[in-house]
Amino acid sequence: MPEDRLSELPDDLLRRILFFAPAREGAATAVLSRRWRTLWRTTGAVNLDSRSYGGGFTYEKAERFLRDGEAALAAASGAGGPVSRLSFHVEEVDATEVYVFLRIREDGSEQDMVADLVRSPAARRVEELHIRAGDRRGQNSREFFELDFGDLPSNTLRVLHVGDSASLTPPPPGTTFQRLADLRLTGCSVSLIGLQRIADAAPQLNALHLESSCFRGGEEILDESHCYRLLFQAVTSHYSQSSL
Repeated sequence: MPEDRLSELPDDLLRRILFFAPAREGAATAVLSRRWRTLWRTTGAVNLDSRSYGGGFTYEKAERFLRDGEAALAAASGAGGPVSRLSFHVEEVDATEVYVFLRIREDGSEQDMVADLVRSPAARRVEELHIRAGDRRGQNSREFFELDFGDLPSNTLRVLHVGDSASLTPPPPGTTFQRLADLRLTGCSVSLIGLQRIADAAPQLNALHLESSCFRGGEEILDESHCYRLLFQAVTSHYSQSSL
């Protein structure tokens, strides 16, 4: 029998490894031994990845993804510590399959899978949120999901990475993301006024990455030279490759 060197590692190091593992694979380690039963639940991370389920798109796969996501969040938060990292990665062959995966149930009714998971009570103390949806053909010809900043944990969120093809709704007036320091938007759609509202709500934002995103409207903030001027209070690192 091959020597099991992995189990010789201390629990803290094993938790760090599992911190980045997809939830489905992490949960599977519970069968290894009694010691492993709780390790995946105490990492502080829930990483949901449709690629873990193999095969092509089916409604059953999408429903299982959502059920497993809800169960993983509940298990992690019930293990005694908060969920500090939540990530989604949904990838299918073409854009229509990605859209249906996230937005349409088998009976034809609409759903909002991203919102359902982000709004979970177990996600209210998340510090890092990573959401990515895309098709392997690179079409991304439609908005796969909507992300409302009003649904996000404003008291704890430090890192927010979103892509691709997401429609963003800015936070309601008076909302402040005091800890948000790192914002990455790839392939997103938001109004320029909405982007300014996001900036205003994040006074500690110092890293901003905008890539292949679409900014609508903005006539209200045109200056006399017909330039759009956005104010970010604390940004020291900025990358932009976007279209208006």
